[in-house]
Amino acid sequence: MFRLLQYALSNRLSTMMPWLLILGAALCVCIGCSDGTSTSAYPNRDIRLIVPFSPGGESDGFARLISNAIREHNLLDVSLYIENKGGAGATIGSREVKDADPDGYTMLILHEAMMTAQVSGKADYGPDAFTPVAASGKISMVIAVSEKSSFQSLGDLMEESAKRPEQLIFAANLGAPVHYAGLILESYEKGSRFRYTQTGGGADRFAAVKGRHADVSAFSFGEYIRYKDGGLRALAIFAEERNPKAQDIPTAKEQGYPFVHSNMHFWWFPKGTPQSHVDLMSGVIQQALKVPEVQETLDKLLCEPVFIDGREMKSEIRHRLASMQRVSAEDRTELPDIPFWVGLVTLGCFALVILEAFNKPSGIEDQASDDSSDSKSQPYDFKAIIISLLATAVFIAIVQWTDIPFSLVSIIYMLAVASPMLVHIERHRRKRAWVIAITVAVLLSGIIHFVFTSLLGKQLP
Repeated sequence: MFRLLQYALSNRLSTMMPWLLILGAALCVCIGCSDGTSTSAYPNRDIRLIVPFSPGGESDGFARLISNAIREHNLLDVSLYIENKGGAGATIGSREVKDADPDGYTMLILHEAMMTAQVSGKADYGPDAFTPVAASGKISMVIAVSEKSSFQSLGDLMEESAKRPEQLIFAANLGAPVHYAGLILESYEKGSRFRYTQTGGGADRFAAVKGRHADVSAFSFGEYIRYKDGGLRALAIFAEERNPKAQDIPTAKEQGYPFVHSNMHFWWFPKGTPQSHVDLMSGVIQQALKVPEVQETLDKLLCEPVFIDGREMKSEIRHRLASMQRVSAEDRTELPDIPFWVGLVTLGCFALVILEAFNKPSGIEDQASDDSSDSKSQPYDFKAIIISLLATAVFIAIVQWTDIPFSLVSIIYMLAVASPMLVHIERHRRKRAWVIAITVAVLLSGIIHFVFTSLLGKQLP
């Protein structure tokens, strides 16, 4: 029987062998053609451009201007579509691009916020984690106050900041270029020190200054032109000379503060992207900047249509980093030591449980000795303590030393601490209790994540 089966199989395989060889050869040809197409015909699918800010801001507007020009003038055979990934001082979007495949289909547009985030410690990576593509557009920055403010010049503002350190409120996006503009200004006036508040983008900073919730802030020149009729007054422009379209705004330099600064939109690919892909997209961006409609729009925004390719961009970045590193960007936002307070609160809860376990009235203890179900309560108390201690230790270690998402770790931690109590709830109520516990854990972790990333500008895993 065995020999008969062996013969049948060998005969079957010998019959199928030519077909298997043909099929294998066809697969090899298909794979080879597929690989050749993917590398030689770049781009052969749409390219995703991540804007690490909410829609409606300056970066978003610039990205859409270039994307529309590329589409309307057929500068690419595919679309350059935009995804907004705002939050955490632009680090959520930039981190996604950093970790993306270096195949040329994921791109980032981000000004020097990437550098300020690295210098200030908000991000553990910087320009070296990306492949530079190009720098485009150049726009000056303006420092402005409310039109009702008593400050009439930059000198008035800086002298008052030195007289009353940390009393004047500077609306900023902490760790971003606007924040660094204030820090660099401080370096030119001995004793000067603003109190920075996490405010957000240009519209939010304008609202804070107009509403007198902040004394001063910095804006791009385009933002200032957009908002000035709403109640802003510029004290200085950080340029070499006055802008022809705003001759009434003096430069910081002519007022004795030699601070010259302009922002640019930097384009990035993930590190390791083929140079041929980088060169192609650099050329496309350069062509888009030459489109008449683009130049007309940039002129209205008081943005120079400057273009720098990826190789020159590296030198520009080194110069900007050196300027930022001159000032101290220590975090002046007093925040709690999260691991310490989590541990302290948890230990306090354990202490209460222990006290309750050892301070029961004697009558209850006697009754408990006769009741088999109650005799299990004390071991349960200690079991809950051990589980909570272990969960807290693991939670602190994960948050401190890994990049596992904070929200996920928080949910698991809260459920681990709650589980010893939930399993002792009456069976018919247990399912509902678990649903409530999971809902509360998800909501709490989401709220905590939002507060630290969006309101306080802190980067969480």
